[in-house]
Amino acid sequence: MLIWIAVSTLSAFAGPVEDATTPLTTWLSAAEARDVDGLDDAFFPEAVQIVRMGDKTFPITLGAYKDMMKAGKVGGAPMTLTITAVAVDGDVASVSARRESDALVFHDAVSLLRGDDGWRIVGASVVAESR
Repeated sequence: MLIWIAVSTLSAFAGPVEDATTPLTTWLSAAEARDVDGLDDAFFPEAVQIVRMGDKTFPITLGAYKDMMKAGKVGGAPMTLTITAVAVDGDVASVSARRESDALVFHDAVSLLRGDDGWRIVGASVVAESR
């Protein structure tokens, strides 16, 4: 896994901003390894991804994402992650990122919430494109 932090407007990438990006790196690691249980460290159980691929848009719950991963339909490929923007306001955050594999590019807008156990993803808007 290769991770690029491309947030030029931040003078110090540490503390709450860095912490808010941790679930995305956890998500990427779990997806690459097809580690279904590892997703629990990145996502709230109620999390939903709204994914657009071509002219189709569909919701994917965390449970459905795990089922797709178990079936080998998602994950398993090395990816790079580029964080393009981070905004933290108290216990809420948004992160814009791009995930890239040899076959696909994902443009993500991720919403996070900080709880007692740290930051976790509550939802993501994802646009997937073939290379």
